[in-house]
Amino acid sequence: MSSLTPASTSMTAALSGEPTRRPVPPVTVADRVRGPADAPATLVVYGNYGCLHCRRAYALLDELTDDASGGLRVVYRHFARPGDFPNAELAAEAVLAAAAQGRWWDLHLRLATGGAYFDIAALGAHARALGLDVERFMRQLRDGEYRERVRQEHAGGAGAGVVATPSFFLDDEYLVERSDLEAVRTVALERAGLGL
Repeated sequence: MSSLTPASTSMTAALSGEPTRRPVPPVTVADRVRGPADAPATLVVYGNYGCLHCRRAYALLDELTDDASGGLRVVYRHFARPGDFPNAELAAEAVLAAAAQGRWWDLHLRLATGGAYFDIAALGAHARALGLDVERFMRQLRDGEYRERVRQEHAGGAGAGVVATPSFFLDDEYLVERSDLEAVRTVALERAGLGL
């Protein structure tokens, strides 16, 4: 059994300055999801493309989805913090624009494994490399078509107690030890019915 446990109320309060905790927002068709909808366990991840800890988490989550053999659904949500990471919102908007063309995972992987410099020209180059409709993609970024959605995801995470990235919720339970990625992997596989 993993040593990773859901956050206690007192521990959460100590880490995040007494937040008003609400449940993590439910998974909807607007979310980016890997794994089957009927999986026995759901891991919701709040991340930021400028965050180095998230880059390590994204690699692990890709493996985890494969290892879980259909027992785990992983939901990716943005917790863009432009004050900490310039163009964080723009990168998140770009992934949503790619999702509108059926390519969110491809752009997600490029941003998660590439450099942390996400200006509009660099994002356009990624779109071009992926064969997206670049004119549509760029127009959506310039018009801020997905900005409100990115901000809603941030607000939903903040309301559920997210204060840093990456943050993980396993079946609505907030996991505190977010930097211990191997523990997150172990407890997620256990919940998916694949105990190690």
